[in-house]
Amino acid sequence: MAVNSIYCSRDEVNAFWVTVQRTEAAERCELRGAYVLKAERDSLVLKDPRTNETLYVWPYRLLRRYGRDKVMFSFEAGRRCDSGPGNFTFETKQGNEIFHLVEASIRQQKAQAEENRQSCGSLDSDGPGVVLLRQAQAEGPGPAPPHREHIYDEPEGRAPRSLPPAACIYDEARPAGDAWR
Repeated sequence: MAVNSIYCSRDEVNAFWVTVQRTEAAERCELRGAYVLKAERDSLVLKDPRTNETLYVWPYRLLRRYGRDKVMFSFEAGRRCDSGPGNFTFETKQGNEIFHLVEASIRQQKAQAEENRQSCGSLDSDGPGVVLLRQAQAEGPGPAPPHREHIYDEPEGRAPRSLPPAACIYDEARPAGDAWR
């Protein structure tokens, strides 16, 4: 008899039994055996099934890529993750479900970021590139303030082929002494 998922809590729907496969990153993190992998709203969380202790958290914005097949789910963590960089592979028959939860969460984060960017852009008549250029000029010489735009690798080559919005700051090059600004 199947369990009706309507009566399951969100935690039960997004938690999956997985078995860590041997990779360099898994060895470095001393991960062996079975765990619970949760696909939460903004990150993947690996928990010890006996104690329910959170062992590692991988924010989606720090994942370089992720994928699945019939018997596994895997991802590449970026260097800023608590685990450090590397590939993590988990044996699971729910790889497709994990993949779709991660994909949906990332899509929602991107949409929210785009909505925030548009609402901020409508308050100022200048585009984001001009604002960054003005900030850099106001601060004088030295590195410009960091501008973080999280980019996710799209599965199966579906990434858009467009220039980043800040590319327009290079359209108005002008000499400044012996160098170009």
